[in-house]
Amino acid sequence: MGSDVDRVSTPQRRLPIPAGSVRTVVYRSQDVEIVAYNGANGVMWAVEETAP
Repeated sequence: MGSDVDRVSTPQRRLPIPAGSVRTVVYRSQDVEIVAYNGANGVMWAVEETAP
């Protein structure tokens, strides 16, 4: 994750999603989604479990 570690949310380390962010799924599998939340302060990334 490198220098962006403070902007990456994972199931083990959930970060609050900034208010007003636009959610975009950039990758989806059976088990996981990689999501970009675009907001006023830039992009926050999230690794999320795929909903059943």
